[in-house]
Amino acid sequence: TTKVEVQEATRQQDKQAEKRERGAPVRMILPENIQREEIILDPDGDLSDYKVIGEEVTEVLVMIPASFKVKRIIRRKWALKNPAKSDNKGILIAPIPSRTIKRGLFDESVLAHLLTSKFVDHLPLYRQKQIFERIGMKIPPSTLTDNTNAACKALEPLYNALKREVLATL
Repeated sequence: TTKVEVQEATRQQDKQAEKRERGAPVRMILPENIQREEIILDPDGDLSDYKVIGEEVTEVLVMIPASFKVKRIIRRKWALKNPAKSDNKGILIAPIPSRTIKRGLFDESVLAHLLTSKFVDHLPLYRQKQIFERIGMKIPPSTLTDNTNAACKALEPLYNALKREVLATL
């Protein structure tokens, strides 16, 4: 942050404190760690006879809805160019990366979202299905249920270790 930005932030905080003392409602200050996109608006017309003397800044919180992408894992197959001149034989291919649900359709990020939405946000799977459909992804209810159950089963060793740790402290 520049000195000007720090001064502006200090000025805003001073205004907020003054409003608080007067009992006036205080507008929420958006956290500094959120990414900012600047849109600079200038008046229409010829501005060559003018100079910038300041600016008014209005910050508005923007939400970017969830989106999907497909991760394609491409494992190229390699064969010897001249097998007669080499001791090596066969075709080489990289092993498939480890997955929580073998041969599953969902990445771990989707599984984490399913579990967090269900168990932390208390959002039932049928509502999650509706949310996915609104953003263009039709997922059968059985797929959501099966993947939620499989993810829970994959987390069972972690659950058991935490349970032992907690019970040992009692």
